[in-house]
Amino acid sequence: MGKAVYSAKSSYGKTELQNLILESLAENSEFLSGELKFTEAGGFEDKKQKIDAYIGNDSIQVKMDYQSTVKHTTAIEIAQVNLVTSDFNKGDYMSEPIAGGVTEKQLMDVNYIYYILPGQGISIWKPTNLSRLVFHCMRSIPLDVNPQEIGFDGIPLKGQNGFKIAVAANKESEKNMWSSLCYLLPNEYLTYKLGIPLGHWERDRQSGDLKFYANEDDSKNRTVIKPVDVIEWDEVLNVLIQDQERYEEICGLVKEYIYKYKYGKRKAFMIADSFNINTEYLKLWDWSQ
Repeated sequence: MGKAVYSAKSSYGKTELQNLILESLAENSEFLSGELKFTEAGGFEDKKQKIDAYIGNDSIQVKMDYQSTVKHTTAIEIAQVNLVTSDFNKGDYMSEPIAGGVTEKQLMDVNYIYYILPGQGISIWKPTNLSRLVFHCMRSIPLDVNPQEIGFDGIPLKGQNGFKIAVAANKESEKNMWSSLCYLLPNEYLTYKLGIPLGHWERDRQSGDLKFYANEDDSKNRTVIKPVDVIEWDEVLNVLIQDQERYEEICGLVKEYIYKYKYGKRKAFMIADSFNINTEYLKLWDWSQ
């Protein structure tokens, strides 16, 4: 089976879902402080300035990763690679990486990133802080580390593929294909309100144990990077369920996504459960076809 290729057009359904969630929170709760206004999809603010919406006077970008529900990690884009197809003398070849996600200068001018993680919550970050966190994690945590060796308060991280580099294949047309290079950040790192201390991890040569050495200032205080706020998913879901008309639209989009991307029963039920969708009559892809 080949690698899944994500159509740029299919992302519109996810955008609609994100918008419905934020609209419901804006109209039916106090979680968003200010009037919610979306920018024009494909317009200058969206494409060039990386602004999806405004909450009051604050510009925001909105992200959602369905895979975070089943894999317990979130793919944070760090670069894009395109295929050059216009050089007839040399043939097709891969271009130099271009900035993407948390390496984009334009994104650093946006006030906040809202990460919607179904089943986890909505984590709100300053783009500069999230960019720094990813940079330090990439430098300080070896790629061969088992994330379950790292945890909070003795509880191991859930995502087994955390702290790895992943590639997402994207396609808009036969002449417009690109790959997104992403860093898989454990959901706990995105949603831990007390923040992640900076430092580096080393494996003890004798015991084999993984040890953390924190960066400290002259007063022995740790340097910590943390989200601006985290809205717990139970609180988000409670607001959505009370907003019946939008909630039905949201459930429809989630069911459509589950079927379209051919999820098996276990993963499909995990995604559906995060939206409190009754799985008894959930339509799944028939793999016997």
